[in-house]
Amino acid sequence: MINRTIDILVIGAGPAGCSVVMDNFQDKEILLVDSVSLPRDKPCSGLLVEESQKILKKMNIPKKVFGTPAELDLRYKDFDNDIEFIENKKLGNTDRKKLDSWIFGNIDKDVEVLDNTNISKIELGEEIKVTLTTNGEEQTFKTKYLIGADGATSRVRKLLGFSPEFKYRTSQNFVETDKEIDYCEFIYWNKLTDWYLWALPKEENLVEIGGAFKQNIDSNHALDILMKKLNINGKIVKKRHWLLSQPRKRGDICLGNGKNIFLVGEAAGFISPSTGEGISFGLRSGIILSEALKSKCPFYEYENKTKKLVQEVIDKAKKAEAIADPKLRYKLLSTMNETLH
Repeated sequence: MINRTIDILVIGAGPAGCSVVMDNFQDKEILLVDSVSLPRDKPCSGLLVEESQKILKKMNIPKKVFGTPAELDLRYKDFDNDIEFIENKKLGNTDRKKLDSWIFGNIDKDVEVLDNTNISKIELGEEIKVTLTTNGEEQTFKTKYLIGADGATSRVRKLLGFSPEFKYRTSQNFVETDKEIDYCEFIYWNKLTDWYLWALPKEENLVEIGGAFKQNIDSNHALDILMKKLNINGKIVKKRHWLLSQPRKRGDICLGNGKNIFLVGEAAGFISPSTGEGISFGLRSGIILSEALKSKCPFYEYENKTKKLVQEVIDKAKKAEAIADPKLRYKLLSTMNETLH
């Protein structure tokens, strides 16, 4: 039984999903759903790179979403090679829950929203049937377009037969401490991980410590070791964990089924393989898809206009390979240091 027929169904109300439905689609019926309560509180460092800042400044991003300090330079620490230097990055330092709440508040007013809603069943065809469960009650929708903006563990992506191998579990601690950190510290230390670690201030006396670890590693123990190495003592007031994908090649990126199913953000594989940064990729891929859906050939337009993003991921994958190897990383960071100074 079909409860309703709609034009566009978006699964996932993060930056990627919300950016798809910020513009008005005039007479189109659009439903945006998420599995958690909105506004959500996603585990994430909440850092905004230049690409994200450009997009959000055009939307008049408010000061209230930023932490203290609002901007951070980037300090690289390579414990394997004993390298340390500062790059004047001016990363935006946001409270991720406040950021997502504000972005969610910018979706078009005519978009219908269902939170605490999970996918029960998807049936493919000329039109797609999706059964959703909200607080134990099922509804079945027939939709022209299905959009997966549901992150690394995307149910929509799995439907298409593309399931990335999750090699990393990302963990973060929020620590009340008197230790002052003036930068976003990007830390490399193969004793704990072959990817990356970080430390940054969020509010006065509140520091965020995190890292991406292979799943056979005790990430809580690893963060304890990192805190001791950084000489950070204090009360851990919150812990978070989540899975993170790391695309390495073009085949790890999936845009959809070539017809009426689309993937955006990390669900598509749009995330930096070198830093794990995904906000900018989510925003950009969502905006591109929003425009593509208004064209005569949506999938062709989406595929064509995301070529730059795809290449960006591939280029960063090469950087990720260098970062994982301390010898190659030494050459990379030494070159960066000489360029900056």
